[in-house]
Amino acid sequence: VPLIDIKNNAFDRTLFDLILLIRKNPNLVDSRTTRMLIEVAELHRKHLGGQLLFGPDGLLHIVLGDGMITLDDMEEMDGLSDFTGSVLRVDVDTDCCTAPYSIPRNNPYFNSTNQPPEIFAHGLHDPGRCAVDRHHTDNNGSLLILCTDASGRNASAGRILAITKGKDYENEASIIDLATSGGAAPVGGFIYRGCQSRRLYGSYVFGDKNGNLRILQKGSAAARDQWQEKALCLGTSSSCGSALVGHILGFGEDQLGEVYILATSKSMAQSHSGKLYKLVDPKRPAVPKECQRQVEAPELLGTACSRQCKNGHCTPTGKCCCSTGWEGPFCRVAKCEPACRNGGVCVEPHNCLCKSGYSGAQCEKGEQGMPSDQEKDGILDHIIDMTSYLLNLTSYMV
Repeated sequence: VPLIDIKNNAFDRTLFDLILLIRKNPNLVDSRTTRMLIEVAELHRKHLGGQLLFGPDGLLHIVLGDGMITLDDMEEMDGLSDFTGSVLRVDVDTDCCTAPYSIPRNNPYFNSTNQPPEIFAHGLHDPGRCAVDRHHTDNNGSLLILCTDASGRNASAGRILAITKGKDYENEASIIDLATSGGAAPVGGFIYRGCQSRRLYGSYVFGDKNGNLRILQKGSAAARDQWQEKALCLGTSSSCGSALVGHILGFGEDQLGEVYILATSKSMAQSHSGKLYKLVDPKRPAVPKECQRQVEAPELLGTACSRQCKNGHCTPTGKCCCSTGWEGPFCRVAKCEPACRNGGVCVEPHNCLCKSGYSGAQCEKGEQGMPSDQEKDGILDHIIDMTSYLLNLTSYMV
């Protein structure tokens, strides 16, 4: 079902992501929380792949292409970790101030000295979009993750992989090869867990750039580990096609598991108009009662840490990690090393505010000719005492 006509606008998958995020009062990114997570080598700008994918377990999966990097290129990588052609799995919900993530203990190379512990699987070439099944785990609690990929380093044919912990997909068999797709690059979709179509439930919906829509379904009980490829029927049984007019640019999924398709409105590759489709079953009511579920409101991104942590950065768990020269619960207290002397107050890192009669970096120098300690209780001394009190007070205010 077409939901939106997009005309006279240059658009791509990025626009599709924005369409699904439009709200009257969208959350804003807090730029103060920006941190480098991982830096990966990029030499040839080919086979970059790439996707960030959170699973229901809360762990972040990072999918990377092989970059067409050879052994000779390793010398140019300047010490960067060789994560190319891999699926990484890390835990970003950490309160560690020295690292932006932690390694899950059940990663296959957690204690390895030969492989980076972040790697979950490897041997990918040019991965496209991946999808994680929100309702599936096996007996070991592993997620079902399906990814499109090139079948070889220099191959144009595609394949679909079921990503499993510790597997090497340079040698591992794919669940299906896409050599019959007419040479068009595959476009990864989602495992349907919506309510609008009972017949698609549990199926992997994907397509290719030429507009062909396909599904993968698990076989019968006797062959439950085997996937079967089928054309996705568009329209009624009397008039059933399997291709959209135009090029498929991407798939999307909402909070209820419903699947959307973004495609150009014409068969031209550079078309600047298109349509947004939603998959529904034409034999069911437009909005079945059982599908009318309340969508959960988005959580606010602002936290006490992001508001109060002025001289540091926040971890995902809300801990304020202080920058050099600051300390305290919210990094409000400056540190001076060596410490300020003779009643001086540290107002900024390595910057002491001295009482009258003293000077120097640490207020260590007494000025000659000044009154005795009993007599020099002037206005500046009161200001410094009040400054010290306020600094200590605000460092504990939330």
